[in-house]
Amino acid sequence: MLTRCKRCGVEAHYRFEYILHKHEIGEPVCRACYWKQWFLDSWTQYGVGRGAKGKIPETVLFDVIGACGYELLNVIPGDKVGEELYRVRCCSCGQISVERLGDIVWGCTCSKTTRQQRKACLEKLDGCVNSEMLAAMDDAVTGRNLSGPYHTVKETMAALDEE
Repeated sequence: MLTRCKRCGVEAHYRFEYILHKHEIGEPVCRACYWKQWFLDSWTQYGVGRGAKGKIPETVLFDVIGACGYELLNVIPGDKVGEELYRVRCCSCGQISVERLGDIVWGCTCSKTTRQQRKACLEKLDGCVNSEMLAAMDDAVTGRNLSGPYHTVKETMAALDEE
């Protein structure tokens, strides 16, 4: 169901059951509103929040989003560099969602994004993301937690090649 947030105006698709569940637990349905608050809380509670080392070059951003099976509709600016949100459309099913850069590598819930696509995303982001985001993306590519000993895309790619 395509919805428009009454607070921020962002349009995205959400399942009816999802909307009911988020209302029930008191969490914003709109992922743009949710993630903006999450970033604020992360800085306040933990002193962290950013996943990018700085502004992601536009060509890299388009390559990554495309490699993960999405089309970029628009960028929702964050309060700090690295807190941008991306409104994307799945190229397979047409679903519109709001994602953080680190979540884009998981692909759409329609499950059309392949491991090879996720691996291509990691390669394209080499040098653009910090270790926390890389750890989350490692998990997306491999299906297991590689965040412990691997700290760079090259180390992660080497570990994948050994499998």
